[in-house]
Amino acid sequence: MAYAEQRGAATDAAGRVVEQMTHTTGRGVRGRVDGVDVIVGSPSFVREHADRDAHDADRWLAQMESESLSPVLVAVDGRIRAAAGLRDTLRADASAALSSLRASGWKVGILSGDQRAAVAAVADELGVFDAGVHAEASPERKLETVERARSEHGAVVMVGDGVNDAAALSAADVGVAVHGGAEVSLAAADVYLSRPGLAPIVSLVRRGRRTVSVIRQGLSVSLAYNVITASLAMGGLINPLVAAILMPLSSLTVLAIALRAGGRDA
Repeated sequence: MAYAEQRGAATDAAGRVVEQMTHTTGRGVRGRVDGVDVIVGSPSFVREHADRDAHDADRWLAQMESESLSPVLVAVDGRIRAAAGLRDTLRADASAALSSLRASGWKVGILSGDQRAAVAAVADELGVFDAGVHAEASPERKLETVERARSEHGAVVMVGDGVNDAAALSAADVGVAVHGGAEVSLAAADVYLSRPGLAPIVSLVRRGRRTVSVIRQGLSVSLAYNVITASLAMGGLINPLVAAILMPLSSLTVLAIALRAGGRDA
């Protein structure tokens, strides 16, 4: 796609010439394939650019909605010719991971560009309530939702994998790009998960909390150590040489705390 957009034309695997391709993020693509105008994308996008509808298009869309599928329409030379219904398969660890996050105090929501019926089916299976479910969300709406959540609820973690998620990932307090995500999402995120599934997110949250806890412990120990030794030295209870020897021990103590915490399993 990038090659076609930059050079104006390219050849696909079957040897067909692809040219004049344009990509509208979150909606669809347009171009010419062997001299034929082709539009592929969401129903609203395709109908916006196609001047003739298929007689069965509404029936196709209704059927896919009843089956909780995300519809994609295909128009050729200005007329809608075909439709496809897509569905994401939930990962095996999804329900357990979300339950663990909720138990840790996190409010979990779904922010998706897919059709409402498809998103509602996934949300129902995962136990995500309506208030936290946002379907048919454009990249701009995803960004607005993250920014609103930050202002209303505080810290926000955004997990995504697509081009449509990049702006929201960048706007979140912590953006997490998952394994196999688009390159632009990796660039926008703060964290990249090298393993597939949602279990690594739970591990990330646990390690993050542990890191903050270790930092607080280290600061507390270091402050207490320095206050005590400095007070003893100023009171004449220990000589300056002994105080100078004891001072580096506070740093070693903080290092020992960090090493002990780092050796535990997630």
